[in-house]
Amino acid sequence: MDNPAFNYLSVCTGGGGLDLGLRQAVPNAVCRGYVEIEAAAIALLVAHIENGSLDEAPVYNDLRRFNGRRYRGRLDGIVGGYPCQPFSFAGRRRGTDDPRHLWPYIYRLVCESEPRWCFFENVSGHLGTGYHDVVKPNLEGAGYRVAEGIFTAEEVGAPHRRERLFILAGRSGAELGDASSVGRRRQGNGGKSSIRSDRSSVPLWPPSPTDANAWARVLAVRPGLAPAIATEPGVRGVADGVAGGLGRRDKLAVLGNGVVPAQAAFAFATLAKRFM
Repeated sequence: MDNPAFNYLSVCTGGGGLDLGLRQAVPNAVCRGYVEIEAAAIALLVAHIENGSLDEAPVYNDLRRFNGRRYRGRLDGIVGGYPCQPFSFAGRRRGTDDPRHLWPYIYRLVCESEPRWCFFENVSGHLGTGYHDVVKPNLEGAGYRVAEGIFTAEEVGAPHRRERLFILAGRSGAELGDASSVGRRRQGNGGKSSIRSDRSSVPLWPPSPTDANAWARVLAVRPGLAPAIATEPGVRGVADGVAGGLGRRDKLAVLGNGVVPAQAAFAFATLAKRFM
C-alpha cells in the first residue's frame, strides 16, 4: 500500500529550495499552499510548478494576514525559511526589533493550524539572536519537541559553505511519521547529534551533484550523504539553474536568500533521527 500524502504548507517559500529538499527527504510530501511576497520568487515558484518540480498549489502573498485556521486538521507540517536579515551577521542584527521579523506571524500560523511538525531554516547567527530566547521557547510552549543543527552546503557537495541553521519540531508524544522513517532508513552513518553536524572528514567537494566519480570518493568517507544526492530533474540546486530565467538582480536575490535543496534534505533526515 502506498504511503498517504504528507501534507504541508510552505511559508516564506522564496525560490522553493527548502521545498525541493523536503521532496528528497520525504518523497510523499505534498504542498497544499505557498506563502511568498516577492514577485521574482513567485515567478520562479510558478515555473517550478509548471515543470513539475513543485506541487501545484495556491500561492498567497501576505503572511501577516494569512488565516491558518482554514488549514487546521488538514496539515502534517509547515515549512519555511523566514527572513534572515534580523539575525544575519551581514546586517545590523536588530533581531525582534527589525520590521522584517516575521516569526510572530509564523508562530501564530503554527498555533492556528496545529501541524504535527515544523521544519524551518535561517542563518547561523539566529542561534545567538532570537532563537533560544524566542523561537524555541515558543515552539516548546505550543507543545513541540525541538531539534536544531547547523549544516553547510559543502557537506552535500557544493563548492561553497552556506552555513545555515535548520530547525525541526514535532508535537510532544506524536511520531513524525515518514520523517522518522526517512531518517532511520536513509541517513545511514551520517549526521551527529551535536548542534553542528560533523564535517571534518570530507576534504574535497565534487564539482556538481551529478559527478558520479567525485561522489564515489565522498561517499567512501561519508556514506550518510547518499540520500542528499538529487536524482530527479530540477532539484539539483544552482548547478541545474534553480533560478534560471530571472534577471541578474533577481537571480542574486533569490539565490542569496535560498537553500541548497540537498542541504535541506540532509538536515531534515539528520534531525529526524533525534525523534526516534
